[in-house]
Order: sequence, then C-alpha cells, then structure tokens
Amino acid sequence: MKNLALENRAIKFDDVVGQKEIVKGIRSKIVTNSLSNVLLFKGPTGTGKTTLAFLTAMALNCKNLQADGNPCCVCDSCKSIINQSFNRDVILFDGSTLSAKSEVIDLFSTIDSPPLFDKNKVIIIEEADQLSEGAKNSFLKIFERRLNNVYFILLSMKFKGIPDAIQSRCQVYNFSYLSIQELMFALKNLLEKENLWNSSEIPEDFKFAGLGLISSLAKGSLREAVQTLERCITEKIFDNEGITKIVQGVDEATVDAILGKIVKKDLSFVEDILEYKDFFEIYTLVYTFVQKVIIYAKTSYSSSTSDYFNKKLAYYANNHFPLFNSLLAIFDEIQKTNFIYGKSASLNFVLKVLSLLEGDTQQLKRMR
Repeated sequence: MKNLALENRAIKFDDVVGQKEIVKGIRSKIVTNSLSNVLLFKGPTGTGKTTLAFLTAMALNCKNLQADGNPCCVCDSCKSIINQSFNRDVILFDGSTLSAKSEVIDLFSTIDSPPLFDKNKVIIIEEADQLSEGAKNSFLKIFERRLNNVYFILLSMKFKGIPDAIQSRCQVYNFSYLSIQELMFALKNLLEKENLWNSSEIPEDFKFAGLGLISSLAKGSLREAVQTLERCITEKIFDNEGITKIVQGVDEATVDAILGKIVKKDLSFVEDILEYKDFFEIYTLVYTFVQKVIIYAKTSYSSSTSDYFNKKLAYYANNHFPLFNSLLAIFDEIQKTNFIYGKSASLNFVLKVLSLLEGDTQQLKRMR
C-alpha cells in the first residue's frame, strides 16, 4: 500500500488541515506580494509545517499563480515540489546536518547568485533548532542583509531552539495541535479520496467510532493519525482494542514494571526506559499511566476494562499517591521546557526521578 501521508500531502492552500489563520495570512501576503523574506514555522510534529513550507515555495515560484494565492499545481515549478524532485532554486536542508563551515559558505554563494529556473530561490531548513552555533551566527548575518528574490523558511518543533536575534528577523507563525474534529474530517476525506469510504472492506462502525479513536490518540498530529489509519487498513484492524495497541505499542505490563521499580527505588528502571526502542512511545505511555493513577485516586474512575489494570491503579493510588503526584509534577515541568517528546524529555524525566528518589532516601535517613 502506498504511503498515505506523503501521497495525500496538501498541494493547495484550500486542502490544508487546520492552521486556518496561518494559511489565510500567508495567502494574503503572497497575493499582495508582501511576504517576508524570512519565515519561521514553529510547532508540534505533524501539524503542517513542512506542508505549508512546500506550498509557500510553490506559490512563490508558480508560473500560473491563481488569483486566490493557490499554486496551479501543473507548471514545472509546482510539479518539481509536488514530486519532491526539487530543482536548484528550491533547496531543502536538514538543520541537524547543516553545521560544516563549507556547507554554510556554499549556501552564501547560492544566495548571491540569481535564480536559474524560477522567479525566486526558496531555502527550506528543517529542524532549524538543531543548527550549530556557528551556522546560527552565519544565518543571522544573512538575515541582516537585503535579500532579493531569496526566501528562507525555517521549521522548528522547539519554541526555545531558535535564538531571539534570529526570531526578531523572521515572520513567525506558531502552529497548534489539530483538534479531534479536524483530524476526523481529514481522515474521512482521505478514505473518500482513496475510494475506501464506501468499500465493504471498511466496517461502518470504524468510519465513526474508529476514526474518532484514532483522532483522539493522535496527540494533535495529522501524520500520526494517517499512519495509524494506514496500518489499520493494511492489517485489517478495526476494533478499538486493536487500534489502541497500534498507537501505544507497549503493553500495560511493561509500563507497570517500570513504575513498580520506581516505587521500590530500584534504579534499573533507568535501563528499562533508556534501552527501549522508542523514547517517544515509552515516555508518553508512562506519562499516561501516571495521569490515570491520579485520576483514579481522586475519582475512582478508570476507562480500562482490564481487571488487572484497575487493580494496579487502585494499588498505586491507595499506597503511593504522594509519589505519583510528584511524578505528575515532573511531567508537567518537562512539558513546559521540552516542546517535543523524545530522548531529551525521557532523559530529563529519568534525571528528575533519580533526584526525587534520592531526596526521599535522605529524608528517611534524617527521620531515623
């Protein structure tokens, strides 16, 4: 089966899911030829930053730009971006690898030469927060110059990853998580586009309850929602339990084992977290488990139908509530400082839990 996320990337501003104010603003500036030469798209993964960057590049170089700001999607410039066979005037960089001095010098020479194929040169830098300090300083010098027929689009998932000096020279667009309603609507449209909405292969209840569950588990990310839908269709998984397992991947026993070690002050929990194959997955599931314990402690409510899981919730809530409350506070603190889940958040969590456990140990010694 083809990659639904890539095959169904929006190629017109009308097709973008969510981010209505951002789309409206960019279209307006393109139509009036008043778009800033340096743009910064900041926000969570899967919310449309790369898609909007490609669309903006298409509109800036489209040979037959529509009156409403939409690209024509049929000229050579548009096709090169739609097919991601970028020509030499639309350049895509990965900020995490753009650190060598020679690469930055090459970029300088690229900017100084006129466009070869299109009206403008458009330079898209993904993971711009991962640029080396030297590269950031070089870009700052570039942005201080008068740019003719050159546009930069910086993409970043971290609010604090781009220096203020660079941000002050950018038109900044803050992308937000997509709503469950927006995700459901997008998934329905995708199934219709793929001629699957009326297919007998897709159960009727999946079209509503299933898409709703996928959307609620996607954490506001269209990419994650589409990838989950693709697996459901490919593997013919349409029940709620199966959908949840696709998204979560880790069973409750794995998370319970990690939290059980934390409760016992067994420091081998560190290895369990750091050696797991997916930092995002394990971090998110431990966080969710802790939240459920707190909710259960306050309301005796559990959404799980598993007796084993409910007994574990009751055990932790009744016997270790202060510790779990502290764990939740750690997660909340990390959320404020780490915009992206992943290895940095997992490491931060481990260090803070170790500090918490050390504090508990010292307190017990003083009490004795």
